[in-house]
Amino acid sequence: MERVVAHALFGPLDLTIRAAQELPAAVDKARQQLVLARFVGKLAVAQGVVEIRRLLDDQGRPNGGPATRRTPAAADTSDAAGGGASGEAPSGDAVAGVALDPDAAEIPDAAELALPDYAQLPAAHIVAKLAGLRQSERDAIEAFEASHRHRRTVLGKLEQLRES
Repeated sequence: MERVVAHALFGPLDLTIRAAQELPAAVDKARQQLVLARFVGKLAVAQGVVEIRRLLDDQGRPNGGPATRRTPAAADTSDAAGGGASGEAPSGDAVAGVALDPDAAEIPDAAELALPDYAQLPAAHIVAKLAGLRQSERDAIEAFEASHRHRRTVLGKLEQLRES
């Protein structure tokens, strides 16, 4: 009987003490697993983005044809054509939001752009320098930006400069 009482009293105390001793190690192990899971998740998302861009590029170049790009005008056309009041069925290009543009067939390399080290420049620096460039240089930057980073600040400023 004395053993039963001892186990009933000291059993929970023993469990509490062991839990308190092992808890920091368990928390550290859980943190390490979370860090690893976050890392793997970031890798998976990055790979997914690469795969989606590749698929979108493949859809934009049927049968190895000319490259395509999404322009602000094409986006407006696709929005209006998709649910607009005209009632017409949208064309294939309007549905995809892609405009076939002969000038877009050649997307310049970053080294060919008017701004040196363009690929490493933050958007704020690029936007500040766009007004000083010729329209042809801005067009090349737009083609590069639309096919690579898709920064809305840069593309928006290019559209604003084109309209003015």
